[in-house]
Amino acid sequence: MPKRAHPHLAGSCLHEILFSLTIGLAVSIPIRVYIARFRSGRSKILDLSVRMIIWVNSFLDLRPRKYNPVGVELTYLCTIIGIGLVLWLALQALPARARFPVLRAAGIVVAVVAVPISILYAFAVEYARTVWIDSPPINNNIVWLALETTLALAGLILYLWRRWPLPLGATTLLFVGHFSLWGWVFSSLFPPWAWGLALSAVPACSALAWTSLISKEVPTGASRGETVSGSAPG
Repeated sequence: MPKRAHPHLAGSCLHEILFSLTIGLAVSIPIRVYIARFRSGRSKILDLSVRMIIWVNSFLDLRPRKYNPVGVELTYLCTIIGIGLVLWLALQALPARARFPVLRAAGIVVAVVAVPISILYAFAVEYARTVWIDSPPINNNIVWLALETTLALAGLILYLWRRWPLPLGATTLLFVGHFSLWGWVFSSLFPPWAWGLALSAVPACSALAWTSLISKEVPTGASRGETVSGSAPG
């Protein structure tokens, strides 16, 4: 008899992919900064990255072969996809009944704050300003960006604990403002601006896929009312 799919995982493949790519993007940013801070011959990871960039540029017949920006960004994209693929395979290894709780609890947190925390870590700990010297939006506003990320994380905690006080319209505006802000940061870190915006769209799309996945958890208005009232304080 064929196994029945877990009801909450129906249609969750897109979210699993975007969830994994978002983590891949977050992990790859400190790796990129770490590699860029070393000179050739002083890091095996850097030497491997340079060889891959040269191969990509040679395959596409781009010049200069060593540091053509197209080859650099394509290599970076392969890194993101590679990390994301490993994470996606790890998700598939989980039993269906365990996978949905993981996606439900971590999906929105990863989508909203994983990449901002990664960027802030790269600038605060790894001195990424020595790599991205032409990125005034984050160099001049890192404290405010850290504060915004902290508030976003606090809001997520309230939301997951069902203590979020704002209506849906206000929540949507906050989400749009958050992802627009970090889209602006990305456009300064990853020129041209269209490439930066494309990268910043990954966590935004992951958040949308998470809301679609969670909306299937409560199928009727009556059960939704029971859930909210049952979780209300007091």
